[in-house]
Amino acid sequence: MNGCNDLSQAHSFTRSAVLLTMAFDGTQLATGSGVIASYIDGCRYLITARHNLSGRRPGSDIPISNNGGVPNQLRVQGCNVDFRANLYSRDNDPNADCPLYATHSSGSVIDVTVFEVPPGTRVDYPLHNSFLISRTNSELPLYVGQQCYILGFPEGLIHRPFEAATLSIWKTGNIASEPLFDFDGQPKLLVDATTRSGMSGAMVVVSERNRNRLVGIYSGRYKQAESGDNPDRNPYFTAELGWVFRSEVVSGLISTIRNPSAAH
Repeated sequence: MNGCNDLSQAHSFTRSAVLLTMAFDGTQLATGSGVIASYIDGCRYLITARHNLSGRRPGSDIPISNNGGVPNQLRVQGCNVDFRANLYSRDNDPNADCPLYATHSSGSVIDVTVFEVPPGTRVDYPLHNSFLISRTNSELPLYVGQQCYILGFPEGLIHRPFEAATLSIWKTGNIASEPLFDFDGQPKLLVDATTRSGMSGAMVVVSERNRNRLVGIYSGRYKQAESGDNPDRNPYFTAELGWVFRSEVVSGLISTIRNPSAAH
């Protein structure tokens, strides 16, 4: 049987989501999720979790990989988009050269980054720039308990109906903390959702009554501390809660790409 091969029939959020593969000098280290968006400066940006590109744990900068490796190469695949790029300037050395992705002034604790898509790269379906402008993106109100969707690639699961289409998986959740208030002093909120490895960096959206809103970027799962409520002391046990950094963080990060001195 032949399915649909017309990408215009896919949801616009599906078309703008991308699969990330991080590597060091050709050796794959991890996969993750992201979204490519257009911006008012005419450029296009990859938006994802900072730890995907840095390869380091948020807040500690300890390498995530057990062998201590961090990536210096990135591959991005989506709907009619497939490109590779270095992550660092000059010799592309993570230990000596400047990152080409944006770093928040508060450091790695703000687990969001943007990376400018190389000029001339084919990107047919970027997220519209209105989702990165607070005035237009906030027309659909957010509230606790609201249903939301996380668009990513859990455990590397990919929907690829034909060669030019790498389609994300939609996971359903609910906003679990008051979305307009900072959590732990950071511009983030909690979502109640069963998420998996590979979804870090995914966009989180809400959609109601033909209106849509970018909530933010999924960073990772809240890890349940060992306690009397966890008698088995299972190191893989987590609460079904995930961190989402709010969308307004993104435009500030884009300004650091245009003006690198703003990051420090």
